[in-house]
Amino acid sequence: MNISQNNFETKNRSRTEKKKSKSLVPIVIICSCALLVLLAAFYVFLRIYNTYTFECSANGDGASCTVTAVEKRAVAAAIYFPSELKIPESIGGLKVSAVAPGAAKGNVKIKKLTLPDGVTSIGAEAFASCTALESAKMPAGLEAIGDGAFKNCFSLESIDLGTALASVGSNAFEGCSKLASVKLPAGVVALGERAFYGCRGLAEITLSEKLESIGAEAFRGCTSLAAVKIPESAKSLGEYAFWGCTALESAELGGLESVGVGAFLGCTSLKEAVLPEGLTLLEGKTFSGCESLESVKLPTTLRGIGERNFENCKKITGISYSGSKSAWQNVGLDVYWNINAYIDEITCSDGKVEA
Repeated sequence: MNISQNNFETKNRSRTEKKKSKSLVPIVIICSCALLVLLAAFYVFLRIYNTYTFECSANGDGASCTVTAVEKRAVAAAIYFPSELKIPESIGGLKVSAVAPGAAKGNVKIKKLTLPDGVTSIGAEAFASCTALESAKMPAGLEAIGDGAFKNCFSLESIDLGTALASVGSNAFEGCSKLASVKLPAGVVALGERAFYGCRGLAEITLSEKLESIGAEAFRGCTSLAAVKIPESAKSLGEYAFWGCTALESAELGGLESVGVGAFLGCTSLKEAVLPEGLTLLEGKTFSGCESLESVKLPTTLRGIGERNFENCKKITGISYSGSKSAWQNVGLDVYWNINAYIDEITCSDGKVEA
C-alpha cells in the first residue's frame, strides 16, 4: 500500500468520526436537559414534601390543643429542608393554644420561628438547644415562657416577646450568647432565676414597669450589659443577679427592699450605687470586687450589712449614709462587713463617723 492510499484512508476515517461526533451532539443536549428537568423536579418535590409535622394533644375545652412534638418529614434533607418553623393556627380542627415541654428541643435545622396567635404558653425547654435558631416571633397573647424554653439557643439574635407576657421562667434564655437586646413587655411581673445567664452579647435590657422580682443569677455573666434600670415596682433582687457583668457602669435600683448575696459581685466597671429607701438589709458580698466603685449611698431604712460587701473596692474610701450618726450606730454590721475594703469613714446627715 502506497503513501497516497494511506492518506486517503486516514481522511475517510476522520470524516466518518466527525459525522459520528456531530450526530451525538443532539443526544447529549437532550440528555443534559432531561437531567436538569429531573433535578429541578426532584428539588420541587423536596420543597413540597420536606416539612415539619406536628403531634397535638386536645385540651379539655374540646376546641384547642397543645403541640406536643415537632417532627421532620424529609427525603434527602441534606439537599433541602426548610429553615423556618411556622406552627399553624389550627391542627386537626383544633386551635393551637400552647407548646408543650420539649416539643422541638434539639432541632438544629430551625433558623426562624413563628408562633401563631392564640398560643398563650410555652412549656419548659420547648425550643432548648435549637442551636441554629436566629430569630423568634412570639404571638401578642403569649402569657408565660417556661423554664429553659430557649436555653442554649446559641445563635439567637432577636426575639419579639409580644405584649401580654407576664412571666419569664428560670433559665429561659440561658446561654443565648448572641442575643443583643431584649424588651420585656409591660406586664411582666417575674423574671426567673438565671433567665439570661451567660448572655454575653446582651447589651441592652428594658425591664417592665410592673416587674416585682428578679431571680437569682438572672443576668450573671452578661458581660456586654452597660446599664440597668430596675423599676420602682421591683422589691427583690436575687443573689448574684448581676455577678460578673464586667461592662456594667450604671445601675438604678428603683424601690428594692432586698438585695441578695453578691448581687453585683465582680462588676468591675460599676462606678456608683444609690441604694433606695425601703431597703433594710444589704446581704454579703453585694459589691465585692467592684474595682471602679467610687461612691455608695445607703438609705435610712437600712438595718444591717452583711460580710465582705466592699471587698477589693479600691477606689472608695468612704460611704454616705442618709441617716444620722446615732441611727448609724443601730445598723447591724457583720464583723467582716468591710474586710479587705478601703473605707475609712461614714458620712452621715449630721457628720462623720469612723468605719
